[in-house]
Parts: sequence; C-alpha cells; structure tokens
Amino acid sequence: MSALSEFKISVNLPFNTTCCGPVMDGVMSYIELLSPSLNQLDPTGSIQFKLLRRGTTYTAIGSTSAAQAALLDDGAHALVTDFSSAHTIPAVLAGARYNAWTCSGSSTSVQLNDKENYPKFFRAIAPDDVQGAILAKFISHMGWSTICVLAASEAYGLSVSTSLIANAAKYNLSIVSNQVFEETRSDFSTLLQNVVQSESNIIVVLGSPEIFVPLMREARKLGLFSDSYVWLGSEAWSYYNLIAGLTDEDIENVNGFLYVMPLEDSFTAEYNASVAKWNAAYPGQVLPSYSHFFQDCVTALARGLLKLSSRLGVSTVLSRNYTASLGEFTTSFDGVSGAVAFDALGNRISYFSVYNYYRNASTMVYAIGPDLSIQPRSPVRFHSGTSVVPRDRLVKRPLFLDWHLPAAQALVALDAVAGVAIVLGTGYLYRYRGVPDVRNLSFPFLAMISFGCVLVLASNVVGVGTPSTASCLLGEWAFTLGFNLVITAAAAKAYRIWRLLSTRKITPSGSYANRTLYRGVALISLLQSLLLAIWTGAYPFGPSVISTRAYFHYRCTSASPTFYTILMVINFGFNGLLVCALVALGYKTRHAVQKFRESVFLLAVGQNILISSLVVAPFAFFDFGGSTLEAAYIKHAVVIYGVVFAYVALAGRLVPAVVKAQSGGRKRVGDGGYTVSELRAPQNANANGTKTQVNSRAAGGGGGKPAVVASSFSVDDDGDGDHGGGGKGGGGGMPRRDRDHDHDGGGGGQGVTPSMLLLSQEDVTGVQSTVIEGVFTVRFPSPSSLTPHPAAARYAVELDTVKRRVIFLPADPAPPSPLHHGSVVRLVPPVSLKAAPDGRAECVAVELPDGRGRYEIGFRSVAEAEQCVESRGSGV
Repeated sequence: MSALSEFKISVNLPFNTTCCGPVMDGVMSYIELLSPSLNQLDPTGSIQFKLLRRGTTYTAIGSTSAAQAALLDDGAHALVTDFSSAHTIPAVLAGARYNAWTCSGSSTSVQLNDKENYPKFFRAIAPDDVQGAILAKFISHMGWSTICVLAASEAYGLSVSTSLIANAAKYNLSIVSNQVFEETRSDFSTLLQNVVQSESNIIVVLGSPEIFVPLMREARKLGLFSDSYVWLGSEAWSYYNLIAGLTDEDIENVNGFLYVMPLEDSFTAEYNASVAKWNAAYPGQVLPSYSHFFQDCVTALARGLLKLSSRLGVSTVLSRNYTASLGEFTTSFDGVSGAVAFDALGNRISYFSVYNYYRNASTMVYAIGPDLSIQPRSPVRFHSGTSVVPRDRLVKRPLFLDWHLPAAQALVALDAVAGVAIVLGTGYLYRYRGVPDVRNLSFPFLAMISFGCVLVLASNVVGVGTPSTASCLLGEWAFTLGFNLVITAAAAKAYRIWRLLSTRKITPSGSYANRTLYRGVALISLLQSLLLAIWTGAYPFGPSVISTRAYFHYRCTSASPTFYTILMVINFGFNGLLVCALVALGYKTRHAVQKFRESVFLLAVGQNILISSLVVAPFAFFDFGGSTLEAAYIKHAVVIYGVVFAYVALAGRLVPAVVKAQSGGRKRVGDGGYTVSELRAPQNANANGTKTQVNSRAAGGGGGKPAVVASSFSVDDDGDGDHGGGGKGGGGGMPRRDRDHDHDGGGGGQGVTPSMLLLSQEDVTGVQSTVIEGVFTVRFPSPSSLTPHPAAARYAVELDTVKRRVIFLPADPAPPSPLHHGSVVRLVPPVSLKAAPDGRAECVAVELPDGRGRYEIGFRSVAEAEQCVESRGSGV
C-alpha cells in the first residue's frame, strides 16, 4: 500500500482580535468540524488534507506575515485569507510570490478582479460591484429615491460605494450626501450634521462595521436612530452583533437595520447536514456569517489541488513548482452555501438575500436572484417595530401662503374687501368732491392715499402662491410705491397744516399751495421709482427656495445678496425718513383745531405706520425657520391692518359724514341727531341783522350775537392790517389781533372769509359735549359786546378752570363772573362746549383753519346762520 500524501491548507484569519476574533474563531471551528469531508474528495484515497491556522492580527502587515509564515515555515500549499479586503490584498501578493493559490470567503473588493496583479486569487463570495448593484436595486424596490452614503476609506468600503454610486442613476437614485472618512477618525459631528441637513432618511453605511460603532453612537445623540430613518449596509454587517464590546445601546442602534448578503443559507442537503453538525457540537451557539463561504473556499482549493496533482503529479504540486490556470480552481460544485459557480475573474456567481436586524437577531426578509428579481421571505421590522415602510424623505411642509390654505384665502378675501371698499369710497368722494367737507381735506391727496393703499393691498395678493420672477417684481414695486405714496401724501398734508400754523404772512403761492405740494409728492415718488428701477435693472428680484429636511418656502431676493442688502437698507432708510417726517409734523400740529381733527389723525397714522413697519421690516431681512408660515400670516395681517387704519383715518372716515350731510342736511329743533355743516362768513355784512359779519369791526348789529375771537397765534403784529384786501366785496378782511385791540379788518377788496363749523343748539344739547382742541386766547370785540343785544342777555360765559372748559349757561340765574372785554383765557385741550336748551334756536359756530391760522367761537341765531351758509371749504 502506497504512502498517503498530505496537502496543507492554511486558514489565515484575525483570530483573537477585539474586532472580530469571536466571529473568526467560530468560522474556524466550523471549518475544522467539516474537515473530514475533504479527505473524501480523492477517489483513490491516497491524498489527505490538513488544515493549518495562522492569526493575521487584522492588519495588512499581520496578514502578509501570516501568509509568509504559513508557506515558508508551515509548508502550506494554499491559503484561505483574509477577512478584510484591505488585508487580503497584500497576503495574495505574498502568496503569489511563492506560487500559492489564495481564496477568500469574505474579501469582496473589486481591486482583486485585476488578474495581472492578482492572478492566483479567487473567492467564494460575490464581489462589491455586484453588491453595489444589488443595493441600488433593493433601495429602488423599496420605493426610495434619495440616499446618504457614508463610506470608510478602506478598500472594502470604497469598493462597495463606488459600485453603488455607479448604479444609482440606473435605478433613479439621487445621492444627496456622499462622504468618505478615515478609519481612524474619532469626530463624526460634521459628517452626521451633513446627514441631518440632507433631504434623505435613507443612510447607507459601507465598510467594516466595527469602524462604524463610534459613528453610530454619535448618530444616536443626534436623533438619527428614529422611526423616520432607515440604515442599510453591505454584507460585512452580518457579523455586527458579534463584535466585542458592544453595549445594549449599540445593539438597539441596529433595530431595523437592513443589509444585503450573498445567499449563504442555501438549505440544500449539504447545508442542512453541516448546520446539524454545528448544532450538535456547539449547542446554543450562533453559527457565524461567512462560515459557509469559507468552507466552500477550502473545498474549492482542495478540489483544485487534486486536479493539479492528477495532471502534474503529487510531487509537483507539493513543491509548488508548477503553472496552473484559474479555471482549474474554479470548477463548479455543490457546496454548503449552495451551487458554487465562478465567472471568468474567479468571482462567485451568487444569489443574494436581504437581512433585517431586530433585537439582536438577524432574519432574511428578501431573496434576490441572479436576474435581480426580488422575492419577500418574511416581514421587515423597521426601527418603529412595524412593517410600515418609512419615506425616504420627510413630507416637507410648505411654509408659504398658498392658495389652498384656508387662512391664506381668508386674508386674500380681507384684501379684496378692503380694496373694494377703498375704491368705492374714493369714487363716492370724487362724486362729491365739491362738498366743503371733501374740499377741506383736499380730494387729490385723498385719492393719492387711496391709490397707495390699493397698491399695498395688491402686493399682498400677488405674494400668495408659488412665486415667479414676475410676481416677485410686481409685489415689490406695488408695495414700495404704494407705501411711499401713502406716506408722502400724508406728510404733504401735515406739512401744509404746519406751515399754515407757523407762517406770519399767507400768500397763495406759498410752499403749502396745492401745486407746490403736488410737485413735491411727484418728485419723491419719482425718486422711489428710480431706486426700484436701478434695483430691477442691476439685480432683478426672483424667487429662491429655502429648503430643509422638514419644510421649504420661497423668498423673493436679488441675485446678489450684498446688493440686495444695500438697496434694502437704502429703501427702508428713504421711506423711514418720510415716516419720521410725518410723525414729527403730526406731533407739531396735533393741537390745531379742525373739523375732522386731521392733524391728530395724521399723527396717529404716522405712529401706526412706524410701529407696523417695525413689525413688517424684519420679514425682509430674516429667515424665521420653522415659523415662516406663521410669520407670513402675521406680516400679511399687519399690512392689511396698517392699510385699513391709514385709509380710514385719512380718508375713509369722511365718507359717512358726506353721506349723512347729503341724505339729511341740518336738522331743526326737536329733530334730534347731530348735524355738521360748513359756514363761511359773508362778505359785505351789514348791521341790520340779516347777515353777520365776522370781521373784527362788526360789533354785532341787528339781531346777531357778538363773536368771541380766539387766536391760536399772533398775526400781523406790525399792525398794518395786511390781512384785509382791496378789490371785490369790501369790508371783508379777516379779523386780526392788533396790538391796540381795535381789530381792524381791512378795507375794500376781497374779504377773507373763514370757514365755520355750525352746531345747532339742539344738537349740542343732544351730544352734551363737543370737543375742540387747541390753545386759545379768548377776546371780545368791544367792551359792551355782551350787553347790547336781547339775545345776548339769555346767555353768559363762565370759565371752568378745573375741568378746563367753557360752559354756556342760561342768564337766569345770572352766572358768576361773566367775561368782559380784555379777558384773556388760554384753554389747554380738550375744551368742551355745552349749552342748555331754552327754547331758542341758538347755535355755536367754530371756525375751521382757512389757511390763515385763525379760530373763532361765537353765538348766532339759526336764521342768521342759515343766511350766511356757504358750502365752500378751504381745501386744507
């Protein structure tokens, strides 16, 4: 009987290492358990096989040293090495130096497909380029289209990631984040923040799993292990739960984790027999992944050595002094991992499977055939514990005013209602623009303010919906020009009142004249338009998308952020100065007595616009993040509020007064209600009582009551009487306060006729109080002006210094301390006028500003008042 020949196969794996020692020990135990089957491969029974064992220390130099030691010291004829591709590559080169064939059951790097550099290598597992394609196919099959890739810089991680990226487009996958990191890296904050900020919930980690343990611990702190996220990996993750030193949290981190794996559990007769042996020898212990692949590697090497010995002789093979082809080692056979077949590069042609980690157990959930067909095997349990497939990206909340939002529809409806009301109100005022109430407030300025308000409301409507370049430009122009027009027109009105109250001589061509003010408004609007034109021409507005994981919204901005910021500051500064001017002028004229208290409302509008602007301005500069939609609601509502307030205060409140005046007119005693009419003192008044002359020389002839002249400031202190005039009318000069108190009214010429506000006696009784603002000097035209008239005896005047009011009382009983000629009283507003009914048709007349800064308070009979009614306003 001839002597037995022995072929030695050395299994070089990272035994006794912290990373994967227990796994490799299990793999070696399985191979040794099945080693007797190798001796059955030689039909002659003359050749036996011996397994050797060398540790590689899980380093490149360790793997190279182990290969050299196995071949030179142990006399090995073939090598099974190593676990990692990065360590297998140098070992293969060392083996080739000594003409030894090498096989791996886990090294998948495509670098090993290079047969010029690695001619004596083959593997019992599919390479990474196949795994990458399988991963891409599976991700697409799950309905995901965006992924984040984190790859270790080792050969294995780079190989799989390269294949995945190459196949992404084929399966319509978008890689929104692709990051590679060194194996020795310890700070993963930047990498993970990029993942958090990406738009994908699908995280693919490629590389040896022990490298990812610290990364995943940091990812847990950032909330990346939640029901929204899915983590996937390649076949190396099959041994994750066997890594030494894992904590309970580390195990929890992979709940729901999915990884692709070449099909190892074939459930063939050979597979079932081998598993039965393992369970009998190591009851209760989990058979490590890759065990079947490494066993098939050993079988393939044994079969190849037998084939070579048959062709070349045993001694030749034992000496490793031969030439062999790859095909002699890659013939097909039935292995423990199923049918083993190789391609021309020595790569295993394999089925794949998808495994699912949950609670420290790994379950096959999908099977993938060579044709990439995918068949479910068992339900997947994701991190949530359910089989509900998470979305690859969160459904982003649109944080902008869109037409389908009920709140946006309500705001637009308010815009429309306000706009229609402004248009109708302005049309009504235009129809009655000749009415004194409208003339007094100057219809052209009312129209400007109304048009500006409509423009601002239009900008609100344009800003709803998905913005375009046109809507961005239109909205910016409409809002800016409308805002500018309202402020400029209001400031012009405030300026005129201030000039009238502060000038010593009034001239028709003064800076407060309509034509002058119109030119000023036009010039300011032109400057604003020029600024917008420069803005539009240089860097036009357009929509940009601000997007995060959870939401997105649009922002109309310029192509140049720097230019945008500069022009925004200039624009806000320009209009801010106008607002401040309006507030300052309104404040200076707040005590001016006017029928509609216009100066008071101008001040209120200025203050309100200033506050509203401070609320709205931040929306142009700041991003409100997740509260952007709420901020848009606030901005829109504040704009509506500001527009409505400005319109009502400056123009709209005039509409009810005109309607009432046109529908009811003045009412008689007993009619009730409150009537406001305009009076202008007549020119050419005589002394027979049929008309009442308001200039200071008309001491009250006939049946008229004397006037109490109240001047808000000193005029014509040089005593030249230039407030009178020559020409038409005669004797109608405006009363003035001379230093000698003779109140010369001027001679002939066109009389200056101050406008009057008429309150009939019954109306004063009904409302009990009429507030008049201003600081007044109260004087009587003559020492005897209170006594000569029978009508005057029915009333006296009393000053109530406590309540700061002038009270008109019946003469019976006689009032204490009636005012006499020369009495001077300064009344701090508010001043209330009251009258008690006595059956007589008395009235109180209060002069409106007529462009000359005078105010008058006095009594008239209704008959006389009606005779001097002239419905003309002064245009202020």
